[in-house]
Amino acid sequence: MPSVSNDHSTSSTVTVVAGEVAALPKAAADVAVSDTGVITGGFVLVRRSNGSVASWGHAVDGQRGDGTAGAATDTISTVTLPAGRIAKAVAAGGSHAMALLDDGSVVTWGLNDSGQLGLGDVTTRSTPTKVTLDRPAVAIAAGRLFSVAVLDDGRVFTWGANTIGQLGDDGRIAQSVPVRVKDLTDVIEVAAGSEHVLALKRDGSVWAWGANGSGQLGDGSFKASRVPVSTGLSGIARVRAGGNQSFAVSARRAIYSFGESGDGQLGLGDAISTDIGVPTAIARAVTDAAAGDRMALLLGSNGLVSSAGSNESGSLGDGGTTARKIFGAVNVLSNVVALDSGGRSFSVAIVADGTTYVWGDNTTKHFANSAIAAAGTGTPTAVPNFDAIP
Repeated sequence: MPSVSNDHSTSSTVTVVAGEVAALPKAAADVAVSDTGVITGGFVLVRRSNGSVASWGHAVDGQRGDGTAGAATDTISTVTLPAGRIAKAVAAGGSHAMALLDDGSVVTWGLNDSGQLGLGDVTTRSTPTKVTLDRPAVAIAAGRLFSVAVLDDGRVFTWGANTIGQLGDDGRIAQSVPVRVKDLTDVIEVAAGSEHVLALKRDGSVWAWGANGSGQLGDGSFKASRVPVSTGLSGIARVRAGGNQSFAVSARRAIYSFGESGDGQLGLGDAISTDIGVPTAIARAVTDAAAGDRMALLLGSNGLVSSAGSNESGSLGDGGTTARKIFGAVNVLSNVVALDSGGRSFSVAIVADGTTYVWGDNTTKHFANSAIAAAGTGTPTAVPNFDAIP
């Protein structure tokens, strides 16, 4: 294992381990899975390589994005983007969705009970509607009840619920229009968990704010913060978050995680069963990661996926339902280019030929496959008649 600092003070620093420096791959297509935290309510968004967005699963609040709302569906829909526009990125919250378009605009749709659509009201939308921002955006992220956007000048704006500081504006009041994150500049990427945010700055440092009961802010304090705090990381090229867990991938393809570990989702074995409040190196040769509420996925440089944590409903993708505290192989998959995990216990992965695989729970028809029962399966199963890279 790489060596890292074990200093749990708020001023700790982390030395990124040595390894080969190579740009992290950018997938032609990507996937975003909702962060509901419960069995019901999960939905899937896939940004296809042609810039269109497919959706399926829970749809009561208009998550399909096609102007309709209704029961969960395994019929794949196409999100109605503004005329002439294509999506560069997608993000899924608890029951709302976001897309970053090719002109830098941000559109949102779905549930809006906390103002998470950023449209100045709490009215739910079933079609994408443009958020008012003063400059083009370059990155987006969605938490359970809030949203985040990075503008091309490095400023970060948030909107939605603010119960525990997830908006980063040093306030306590929910906002239905974008507000600026306090004292944060030069950001290039963001990631959102259920109630916390990670921000990657151009210099490779990582800052975080919001909930911290599991140590997911990485500052060692286990105290929530309403303004950004430093994780002590440097040399980072990618950030990811899910549930109460955080990930940072270095330019040298070492991956660090911090936050919840009650189900062994950090993959550190029986020796560590408590939550981790400072960034901890967990693997090398990793290019991406994803987390649900109780498990985690790693994408290796070799295109293989591994998983650790709770195996509720087969969410580890190893064909069974036995939990594990070390990372092991997800069956069947190879040449994976994008992945995500969420709902409560299901995951999605796209492979290089555009085939999209789903495993875990299927309560709200996450598999887009009428042949799969609600209980789902622990074996990754291809979405029929769907190509994410046409």
